[in-house]
Amino acid sequence: EECLNDKKNYLATIKIAPALGATIHDKTPGYLVVPDGSGSLIRYGEPSTTVRFIKNYYSVDYGVTPNGYSNEHDLSLPIYGFVNGINQDGCLAVIESGDVSCDLYINLSGAVNSKINFQTAQFKLRNQYLLYGINRATEDERVGVDLKLHYEFVSNESANYVGLANTYQNYLLEKGLFSKSSDGSYKLRIDALMSESVKALVGSTNVTMTSVEELNNMIKELNESNINDLLLVLLGWNKSGYSGTVPYDIKYNNKVGSKKEFKELNSNNEVYYYNDYVAAGEKGDFSKRTDVARSLQRLRLIHQYDSNLYGEGYMLYPESSKELGIKNIKKYNKLEISNLALDSIGYLLYTTYYQGNINHKGDSKLIYQELLQTFNDNEIKIALHRPFAYLFAYMNAYLDMPLYSNQFNYYTDTVPFLPYVFRGVIDYYAGYTNFFANQEEQLIRALDYGAYQSYILTSGESRELKYTDSFYLYTTVYDHWKDNIINNYNNLKDGYLAMGNSSVKSRTVLEPGLVKITYSNGKVIQIDYRNLCYKVEGGKDKWIYL
Repeated sequence: EECLNDKKNYLATIKIAPALGATIHDKTPGYLVVPDGSGSLIRYGEPSTTVRFIKNYYSVDYGVTPNGYSNEHDLSLPIYGFVNGINQDGCLAVIESGDVSCDLYINLSGAVNSKINFQTAQFKLRNQYLLYGINRATEDERVGVDLKLHYEFVSNESANYVGLANTYQNYLLEKGLFSKSSDGSYKLRIDALMSESVKALVGSTNVTMTSVEELNNMIKELNESNINDLLLVLLGWNKSGYSGTVPYDIKYNNKVGSKKEFKELNSNNEVYYYNDYVAAGEKGDFSKRTDVARSLQRLRLIHQYDSNLYGEGYMLYPESSKELGIKNIKKYNKLEISNLALDSIGYLLYTTYYQGNINHKGDSKLIYQELLQTFNDNEIKIALHRPFAYLFAYMNAYLDMPLYSNQFNYYTDTVPFLPYVFRGVIDYYAGYTNFFANQEEQLIRALDYGAYQSYILTSGESRELKYTDSFYLYTTVYDHWKDNIINNYNNLKDGYLAMGNSSVKSRTVLEPGLVKITYSNGKVIQIDYRNLCYKVEGGKDKWIYL
């Protein structure tokens, strides 16, 4: 305790049992398991570059480094693992407390003349930052949180990355950090862009991209093609349009549809309404004076970006996010909205400064959990975009499941660790199929990873978005995509129905590009990346090409 509070020599970080499971160069066959994106492996002795690697768990802390924006995949799970001898011995380490102030620290053979491979949790006790963006400073008080690691040791058929994923899934279920909601039906996600804001002579005006009537016609046509299990996410359902206006003013856009039409849509379908209570838009329903968060540098957290209409975004105080969300519950109930698709809250976590008080990421985490719990208590179901593990207990669907890792050159394999944690428990959906660069390859990967397809669609022409902040959505027209949606759905149907809501028992690479997946229900699927096809063993037992 004396060391922790030494005012002359601040203790900055602590590593717990860093040498646990350490190996020498490539003498032991095996690998490190890294929760980067979908999941990565680092095989012992094989990386092309020998390094030491440090990466934040969860997101970059914008309250400490406001300019640290990155498009990299996050470490969304507070875990790390190793396999020493495939199907022999392994270990999964779960960071139970202190996860929000922790880095993953990896040392590979050859780094700084070291022959040792190991990884561990590096807990940060104090943040360093630039006061007012100029003067370097260190927090006087250390982060007030307990540090706790839980180890699960495995052997035999569990000593591989699939076994570790199942071990973590079981851990989450036993701790009540997961709620099983998947019924095993084969679903399709449709994000419908209803309206968007566009520049006018004075201010902005609203352009309708998809009316409720047009959306109902889409649903009817898909139902007629035997696509019945749809998860619908409505974007821009509000009065002001999709971009730059979150948190939304909770009112239906009467140019898109009447209250009666929206309520009928809700009663006949699984409909989630998009909103964002964390990363606010320039015209959102919040106060720029009191709700915009300040960083440790005492500067407002404002994000500048290229835009046709709105050039600034704001990060809100977590307490403001909570207050705004809870205030809207009565409005949601009045409009018979019982499902929300929330952006940003799942993947943004940052420290804030307010009137002499520092609120760390752990404080923000608790506030976001309280907000989602309040939604749940009021029978509002939640879908989250790329959420971190501490929010898994509050959601019914995972949106935009990553299918890749960051693919750093010291990673040797990209694997479906994160997807397999969810398999059979909560439904999860890949990114938009209509923006896949190589559609067939991405679809076969999504099947391998167990992620359902997603599309973003409009009834109106995409060119109508040219002068809006959704200008990047260049191929969204339903009529152009209808046949593609139906063909892809039918081609992949046998595979998804075979896996149902079962978990993955094993995944074996039979040869480069050929994968065999065995599920807990006894079904077996082979996936051929070379020829972009798959087959279900014991079923039709024939290759289905995409």
